Amino acid sequence: MSTRAKHHKSRFGCMRCKQRRVKCDEGAPCENCVRRREECSLSSSDGITPSQNYQPYLSLSDSDPTSFLSHLIHEPGVSEPSYVETWGQSLFLMSHFVSSTSRTFSCRMDMLQLWQSVVPEEAIPCRFLLHGILAVSALHLASLRPSQRLKYERYFRQHQNNAIPEYRRAIQDIKVDISGPIFAMAYLLAMLSLATLSDNGPPKDLDNRNEPAFDSIIALFAVIRGANAVLKVDPVWQQIMSSPYSIIISMHMTSRSESFLLPAHLQRRYLLLKTDCLDSLLVDDDLSVRKVLEEAIDRMESLHRDILYITSEMGPSKDVDVEPSHLLQWIALVPSEFVSLLRQKDTAALVIFSGLVVLFRLVDNRWFLKNWPVNVLDIIRGVMDPRGLQWLDVLLS
Repeated sequence: MSTRAKHHKSRFGCMRCKQRRVKCDEGAPCENCVRRREECSLSSSDGITPSQNYQPYLSLSDSDPTSFLSHLIHEPGVSEPSYVETWGQSLFLMSHFVSSTSRTFSCRMDMLQLWQSVVPEEAIPCRFLLHGILAVSALHLASLRPSQRLKYERYFRQHQNNAIPEYRRAIQDIKVDISGPIFAMAYLLAMLSLATLSDNGPPKDLDNRNEPAFDSIIALFAVIRGANAVLKVDPVWQQIMSSPYSIIISMHMTSRSESFLLPAHLQRRYLLLKTDCLDSLLVDDDLSVRKVLEEAIDRMESLHRDILYITSEMGPSKDVDVEPSHLLQWIALVPSEFVSLLRQKDTAALVIFSGLVVLFRLVDNRWFLKNWPVNVLDIIRGVMDPRGLQWLDVLLS
């Protein structure tokens, strides 16, 4: 005899969720209202309030510093088939993550050990990390098994929706003893945000199928910079650096690359961006804007030098390869004013960001980055002023 899955009613949900007859996570405000950018009836209640110890660099809502997570929530439609989770399905997803998905993160053996052993063990008492792992595993399987894609996409949505509210609560009141799981989840969220712009990306929400693709680029900046702001808070950062997760940070420390010179043609390219490109694209002679754009170019030139150093014979190890997380550093560190320009579709900012997109061609062999540079450059061309197109050709040459 079949048994029906238990349904836990949201007894203290907000008024808007009750009106739409959708499950409310009872946050203050709830995830659904934040994602829809609506006023939530729970906002004025005595709910959990965000920690005042950090402020993400880019948030979708000034009133909630964790709102960079909101676009990751999928709100199911009324007609969408329900998904009943079983132990067998979860065990299979975890097995696939350990045996297969974890191997796609990095070619380094110490990273493989981290994702195959340390992270799964830490996820046992940590629900947001457990669901995050299962969500990534399900999305990976959806890319590997086209005939079963719809099934694994449902698994992905269910586990991601379970992970995000729990993760939000964890970073609203960070406990140092779970700094590691919080860091691991941030890594997984960065991967999922990248995947959104790839051929193997997660499905669109039913309410957002026509969402402009450029919004996904801005959402990527929001997730990377928001998570970076949370993790850089002491003593969270100190705890991470003294844990097994420090290997992810240490592989980005390439101080000896300062003496490594870029090839002459690349030096000329970055010089052209800072001179001829900005001269032709900046309508107003605003020195403050120019300074922001020049800093973004300088950071990209430094990143490019680090990458070439890592892969050269002078590099730290022949076993080290370029990781997507190397490139995400630029998104985390560019001035917040640059991100504002990008949101406004400023032509010069779009050209500069395209330089990073071109560098992603070095890592687009990952399943979660399939055709990522091509897709993102197509989006940029669609919103860019024609004056900037010639500079895209310079970057691609």
